[in-house]
Amino acid sequence: MIRKIKLLSCIVLSLIVLSSCLLISPSAEGKETVTAVTVKNSNGEVINDLKTDNNNEAWEFVKSNMGQDKTVELVMGSDWDEDISLEIAEKCAVIFDLNGHTLKRNRNKQQIGGGHVFLVKGGAKLTIKDSDPESKGYDGIRGGVITGGASSDGAGGIHILRGASVEMQGGTLYRCFTSQHGGAVLLAGDSGYSTSFNMSGGRIYFCQTVGAVTNCHGGAIYADKADVTLKNAKIDSCYSEDNGGGVYLNNGTLKAEKTFFLGNHCLDYGGGIYISNGTFEVKGCRFSTNESKDCGGGIYIDNGDSNIINNCIFHRNSSGVDGGAVYVNDDKTFIFDTDIISNKAERHGGGIFVDSRYDINLKGLVRIYNNAGSENTNNITLQSGKATTAYVYNGGLTEGSRVGLSSTGRNITVCKDMTKYQADRYYFADKGSLELKDEYEKSSFMTASVFTPASIAVIAVFSLLIIGGIVLMIIYGRKKKRGVRP
Repeated sequence: MIRKIKLLSCIVLSLIVLSSCLLISPSAEGKETVTAVTVKNSNGEVINDLKTDNNNEAWEFVKSNMGQDKTVELVMGSDWDEDISLEIAEKCAVIFDLNGHTLKRNRNKQQIGGGHVFLVKGGAKLTIKDSDPESKGYDGIRGGVITGGASSDGAGGIHILRGASVEMQGGTLYRCFTSQHGGAVLLAGDSGYSTSFNMSGGRIYFCQTVGAVTNCHGGAIYADKADVTLKNAKIDSCYSEDNGGGVYLNNGTLKAEKTFFLGNHCLDYGGGIYISNGTFEVKGCRFSTNESKDCGGGIYIDNGDSNIINNCIFHRNSSGVDGGAVYVNDDKTFIFDTDIISNKAERHGGGIFVDSRYDINLKGLVRIYNNAGSENTNNITLQSGKATTAYVYNGGLTEGSRVGLSSTGRNITVCKDMTKYQADRYYFADKGSLELKDEYEKSSFMTASVFTPASIAVIAVFSLLIIGGIVLMIIYGRKKKRGVRP
């Protein structure tokens, strides 16, 4: 019996050891431990390559092989901790694959001029990838990480000069700092140049603009005269001492789809996004626990060309003054199929605040309720100024919509181009009662002069004359055809 127990114990122990080997071996053998560089010509043919266990040697090889008709790809084989700036030369193309590793510029938050991690010069293109997004990563973050940049002249992480572009396909920009603009990314464009940053599936986390002498905007991204596209991305826990805790956009375009803005914070306007003199569309995005100490906890809109919020969720955002979720300071703001619930403003517009000079347009399934502001200005608050008053335009709400309205300065909220049926069915007053201005009556179209009995008779006679003319033309045509000899 004892021999059997000993034999069984040996078998079990052997199986445990064998299993451990099987679990460890694929990781050790399957994970590339050297950094590989491949150089391809414009036809996609490999013309040079290198494998090395020294990341500095690999980067020197990248620099020596950059060219306008070539693409150089670097795949990291190990973490890289080095206080250097990686520069992409003008009109060159580089692919940088983090491959689950960490690229750290170890500035220890000591800001210097040019303290960014990447500098992408005019006309160049940098593509950042992460082929191993499930690796252990850095500081509790899975996958490849870019971190440690600290700049005193803008762009803690990636500085994109005019005419250049960056594609970020995965990976995380983490703990990058600047005392100017763009905690993680700075795009400095110009008229006539196409400057862009496109992020798909990536993340910007805990990046900051801090310690500025004057102004510093865009805790995660600062874009001026440039284009930003975000898709399936996440921007969270970023901070700005001034405007745009997450994204600051001026004179450019922003398109964000299925992107999560979480826990971003600023001291002035736009905890999640600040937009000025630009065009933006957020679609299928979520804004949660973003905060502004002034106005616009989720989004601050200032003089945009076209502002579309489509199929989004705003939840638990807050502002220290007006517009817990959204502050509207522009006339071209459209909100479609969106929930704005449980947001808070210390003063007016727990959900949305609309400046008196402008209006807001709602369409589809829109739910704006259970937000909190002072003096019962909880949901949408329309400002009433001395010469102008903000209005809500109804673009056609659908079943299930519920929108709370209030106004500053008086107890009546005013809606434009809306039937009483729509107002009663989909809107409610946070205080006072609803008043319709320029009420749109569906029946008025049916009683227009063109549909009076006399008009109908005229139309009937005119129609008969046209039909008669067509018949005569057909008869005449047939007679003429019969008279022609073969």
